[in-house]
Amino acid sequence: MRIGICLQPERIKLLKPGLAEYAEMALSTLYKMSESDIKEMGKAIEDLGIKAETSNGFLPGDEVMMCGENYKREKIVEYTKKAFDKAAILGIDTFVLGSSKARFIKPEDDFSECMKQIEESTVAIGDIAREYGVNIVIEPLN
Repeated sequence: MRIGICLQPERIKLLKPGLAEYAEMALSTLYKMSESDIKEMGKAIEDLGIKAETSNGFLPGDEVMMCGENYKREKIVEYTKKAFDKAAILGIDTFVLGSSKARFIKPEDDFSECMKQIEESTVAIGDIAREYGVNIVIEPLN
């Protein structure tokens, strides 16, 4: 068994070496960061003697939706490619797709249509992951 730790960029410097064997970063946070800030963060993680291997927080649910009236497949594709490019700077190769806000079906939404949109979104993300040679882990949510 290996022990990982979820890290926010602003808290990396608070950690001591030896507390974890790898880091898990929020993809939606990386997406918003500059490449130079990501490289700087990567150095701080490396100084802890670990690597960033996994990612949570796949989609920013306030901006990129997998279903509902604000769903746009093109936006998911654009976001995913840019996010994977940034995650590659750290060497992250496993991404957990939970994103409850982005997958939330509102009571007023057409359930069947939303399920089709979520399926379409997931397939699009999977196709991009295949192109990048990375793994997607689906987090089952209520």
